[in-house]
Amino acid sequence: MVYVCIQPYWGEGPFWQDVQLDRDGCKTVWWTNLLYINNLVKSDAGCLGQTWYLANDMQFYILSPLIFVPFYFSPIFGMVSAGVFLLVTSIVPGALTMRDHFPPGLIPGQLQGNASSQGNFFSDYYIKPYNRMGAYVVGMLAGSFLYRTDCKLRINKFLNLFIWGVTTACALAVLYGLSDASNGHPITLPVSALYNALNRQVWGACVAWVIVACCTGNGGFVNTILSWPALIPLSRLTYCIYLLHPIIIDLYLFNMNTVFYMDENSINAVMFFLGILVVSYMAAAITSLSFEAPMMALEKILFNRDKKETRKDGAEEK
Repeated sequence: MVYVCIQPYWGEGPFWQDVQLDRDGCKTVWWTNLLYINNLVKSDAGCLGQTWYLANDMQFYILSPLIFVPFYFSPIFGMVSAGVFLLVTSIVPGALTMRDHFPPGLIPGQLQGNASSQGNFFSDYYIKPYNRMGAYVVGMLAGSFLYRTDCKLRINKFLNLFIWGVTTACALAVLYGLSDASNGHPITLPVSALYNALNRQVWGACVAWVIVACCTGNGGFVNTILSWPALIPLSRLTYCIYLLHPIIIDLYLFNMNTVFYMDENSINAVMFFLGILVVSYMAAAITSLSFEAPMMALEKILFNRDKKETRKDGAEEK
């Protein structure tokens, strides 16, 4: 409501009308955001572009019992269920890529040939839950493993270094494997399909190993860095930053009277990044203290009261 009602007064200029498209979408499809289905229904209209991922997270959360419940009865059943999800979330994106000639990413010109995409890559592929759930399933497997082993995993030094090396190489391949495709050397459609089919699962496995290694005492200096106390307050603002930083970027760019030029070697890129980062953290801190933190405090009070009443009733019965 705040975004729709107040946003028109936040800026002006020749580019400001482009921001209005996002606001206009909120007037008609706001209910899809409320129901967390904005990545499935009327996804081409859009309202607050960054909220598509909130819908994905909610949908993954709703589907998670299909994996955790089988795990409760048997680890084998749980692994089978997770395996089915991983298989589906690998086959579907690969098949859609082959059918609709989707590129391996949002950067244009990465795909070889003159065949154009048969759909909108962002709304028809990128934000769909069945193309993204693989990493979430890998995370659930890692969480289940840590729970069942009580965060205890003993491996020798050489195996630990080997796993770190493999995961680092895989993570770099996912991140930089398309660099040539973005610089005048486009890839073929089958390679694009293979990348789209596996990149999120592989990335999820790499992140999962970092978490598992740090939780089980195999993280080394990585665990030391990630456990730095100064990161704790910053980490608590990440959700608010995710919601706010696109709005801050729009406020800066679309209020300009001339085109903003920025290349990879420009100091403008560094200053732009640092400026947006600092302002985003400031805005996130204010938003978190005003809305998120009070709600979390109320939640703790309510749940603690329920726990106390449950203990009291149990004591009276005895």
